[in-house]
Amino acid sequence: MKTQNSYRRIPFIGDVEEALKVQREKQKKLKKDLKDRYRSTGELEDVVFCTTMGSPISRYVAEKEINKVVDAINYEESVNAVFENRNPIEFEKVHSHALRHTFCSRCFEKGITPKVVQQLMGHAHYSTTIDIYTHVSEEMMGNELEKFKVAMSS
Repeated sequence: MKTQNSYRRIPFIGDVEEALKVQREKQKKLKKDLKDRYRSTGELEDVVFCTTMGSPISRYVAEKEINKVVDAINYEESVNAVFENRNPIEFEKVHSHALRHTFCSRCFEKGITPKVVQQLMGHAHYSTTIDIYTHVSEEMMGNELEKFKVAMSS
């Protein structure tokens, strides 16, 4: 069930707006080509991301597509590892929800204000953003400890 905070405005970052416009045009063409075979109707009629038959894409389809990329990367890594006589370093399978965690963590790494991140994530409670969606990387820990070191030497 969606909460009130689930419905929010999310600003476009970088080339996202242009990419969505391109995707929207592909979807319109698909709808025109399929005519009455286009599967999304009613409130789902104008979805931007859909299957080849016009059905809305579920998170399972998204995960499948993401993991095709992971598999290709892992295959290339395994080939390179053989040629370089080393053990391959492989990516694990990715769940689509992991993208939210990554986005949130990267926002904090770049110094975005926590309340802004909370709003972007659509969390009603600050603690959800901080406790569940942020992850401290080794680099982040090192940078923060360096700040303390500099402050103590002043």
